[in-house]
Amino acid sequence: MTLRYAVAEFVEITPEQLAYLKRCGPFINREELAALLEQAGPEQLVNRRSTSWRSLSSQERELAQTVLNAPDPGPPSSNAPIVELMLKNQTMIKRPVLIAGKKTLCGFDEAKWSGALCF
Repeated sequence: MTLRYAVAEFVEITPEQLAYLKRCGPFINREELAALLEQAGPEQLVNRRSTSWRSLSSQERELAQTVLNAPDPGPPSSNAPIVELMLKNQTMIKRPVLIAGKKTLCGFDEAKWSGALCF
């Protein structure tokens, strides 16, 4: 399911609004991304299937893996290396991101989204 269909399914949005969302950028700043990583966790937010992930140098990927494989998330500052990589390569961020109360969903999963949006 594409983002267009996911948005149309769950949110009333006009084609003009969707076109605007597609051409906006940058999508997220350093502070927002750091807060999102702290809330959702890097494992849930990093898109390892993106072309950006696959095109990382071995040194960059090793740095990212260190953050992703950490047994204890640690302080927010421990995510700094991956924050910089994700800002530079924003397609590494799983999309769409839904923040519903205290719940954060990254990537589209119809069952999870339906459950999160039921009021």
